[in-house]
Amino acid sequence: MNSNIFLSIKPVYARKILTGEKTIELRKFKPTIDQNGIVFLYATSPVQKVVGFFLADTVVTDSPARLWKKFGKVTGVLKSEYDQYFAGCTFANGILVKKPYVLEQAISLQQIREIEPAFRPPQGYLYLKPPRKLAMYLDVFVRISTGQTAENLPG
Repeated sequence: MNSNIFLSIKPVYARKILTGEKTIELRKFKPTIDQNGIVFLYATSPVQKVVGFFLADTVVTDSPARLWKKFGKVTGVLKSEYDQYFAGCTFANGILVKKPYVLEQAISLQQIREIEPAFRPPQGYLYLKPPRKLAMYLDVFVRISTGQTAENLPG
């Protein structure tokens, strides 16, 4: 199974990814994820639910100026927000979205804590791999949404 990512994200940006308006997820720190790895979208407060996921294409890294020049129109943010987020950074990273999936029924933080009682959503992201219970639980939703397990997605 690929290393998948559980990503904390503001609800507005989760919605933009799931509707296709935002096709790159910006990060200060470069995540390691395989092509076709799965990025689970945990919409932060006030939603506090996994609302969907996407298949990752590639992770791109460049200077903030060059990354904006290449991808600015599909970042889902204003240039001023982008500049503020990457202020003082030498590098900017982005996970390119290959295909988003909306969960028919979002998974609440309470449901997650039934699987992993001590779970705390990450500030940024965390890696999910079996035998972690949460990884196996979320894989069921991948199977329902795509008809395949996370490990069998094309790539």
